[in-house]
Amino acid sequence: LTDARAKPLEDVSNGSIDRQTARSFMDHLLGRKKANGQPLALKSCQREVIIVAAAYNHAVRELEIPPERNHFERLPWPKEQVSSLDKNVPLPDSVVDAVQMTLEGGRSKDLPDMWRVLKGTGMRLGEACGLRISDVDLTGETPSILITPNEINGIKNSNSDRYVPIASDSLRESLRARGEERKGDEPPSPSYARDGGPTAASAALMKAVRENTDDKRMKVHGLRH
Repeated sequence: LTDARAKPLEDVSNGSIDRQTARSFMDHLLGRKKANGQPLALKSCQREVIIVAAAYNHAVRELEIPPERNHFERLPWPKEQVSSLDKNVPLPDSVVDAVQMTLEGGRSKDLPDMWRVLKGTGMRLGEACGLRISDVDLTGETPSILITPNEINGIKNSNSDRYVPIASDSLRESLRARGEERKGDEPPSPSYARDGGPTAASAALMKAVRENTDDKRMKVHGLRH
């Protein structure tokens, strides 16, 4: 908002904010580029405006400013134009299996098992990095993994708690072996159970994906289901 108004935020009063301010902020976000030179995703821009709109409402309420329409709401957003070449696509079994073989032949002991977790459960990469041995139940009627908030997986609250069934025999045996090696509060993939671990794991897994397909639409996220 400071950049859009070309002045420090402390010099921007609620009374000076109008519909043109909101439009300028929207246009500023739509014109921003990511580190790779690509524009910000439309949803990312909209998320930023939602945050500012909430702050505006809070200021109106707490400072007892006469209420009026929130200028940051109902902005004329463009329709998202996504090329078919930019869309993520599910990974075919042939690529999934090839990546598994590539990881098995690598130096990391954690990445092959993490790939099994991702392909066998469809969980997010951050959730896989944040797993603890105690989250894994292999003795219940339905073997499962509990996804619950911790400092690694990025889950914000317990409303995201869920159980993910373990349907794969190979994944079940892999987790059983990991459980025999570690205590309940320890992670099955210690190399990536740390701050920045999901980012490092993503880079390593994407490298393996790229070794097995040139299709830029195929990414680790293609295992989500």
